[in-house]
Amino acid sequence: MIGKITCLVAVMCALWGCNSSSTPNDDVPDARPRPRPDGGPPDGDVSKAPSVFFLHALSGEFNEVDLTVGDQTVDDLAFGTVSDATEVALGEGNVTVEVREADADASDVALELALEGLTENKSYLAAIFGDEDADDDAATAPRLLLVELESSAVVDKSEVQLMHLSPDAPATVDVGELGEAGALDPEYATDLAYGESASASIDNSPVQNDDPPRADDLNWGLRDGDSDDAPTARFEGDRLRDGTFIAALIDSEETFDGDKADIVILSVNADNEIDSESVRLEKALPVVP
Repeated sequence: MIGKITCLVAVMCALWGCNSSSTPNDDVPDARPRPRPDGGPPDGDVSKAPSVFFLHALSGEFNEVDLTVGDQTVDDLAFGTVSDATEVALGEGNVTVEVREADADASDVALELALEGLTENKSYLAAIFGDEDADDDAATAPRLLLVELESSAVVDKSEVQLMHLSPDAPATVDVGELGEAGALDPEYATDLAYGESASASIDNSPVQNDDPPRADDLNWGLRDGDSDDAPTARFEGDRLRDGTFIAALIDSEETFDGDKADIVILSVNADNEIDSESVRLEKALPVVP
């Protein structure tokens, strides 16, 4: 009986081979996905074009704009609002955003802005900002500021990306919680330069017995980064809860001692997207002594 089994095994090995499951077969290619050096999906996975949400923060007379990115369009984007997600095909050339005043002819392109730094399978906020009438070499010339959207499963804190997009505000600003006697305590951004962004972490943990009570409402102050004076503008609204947010300073019709900026607050969800219903605008208010 044992001899018959041995013969059967020999026949099977001759027909199908006898490689052990723990020993790799050099004749069969390894089909396991391999990570890519550019951070994209492993080889073998389907790549997805980057998703871009556009924020209209362009100062000037264009209250609404139309955008064209490749074969994608965004129509009637109002100042201070954010578009739905736009999938941007990368291709081999540079990605350009054409900006027109809303309802203008297709040939009437007011601005062409380069959209750089996109990666497949990621989501971004692209803020269009600057003075639409400024010369190309001016500090306030129109341009794009790109921020990757990355939600964080945070507890007892708000992770905030602050963006300075207002050409009529001071060149650098300080932003923080407006405390007693006009102090910013804590400060969330110090010397935040125009056209740049900075990360801040806001504590939402329960207040301990010896700590002062935490305000239930947002109460931020804005100060010239080159001045030691008290803040001249403030923002009120609902306090940010646990999660990931973007807070962008944009141009404002209100002016308080030269600090001219409103603030747009956007919430980033677990899918690294911006829900248009979460967008809110907080108007600048004067600081009451």
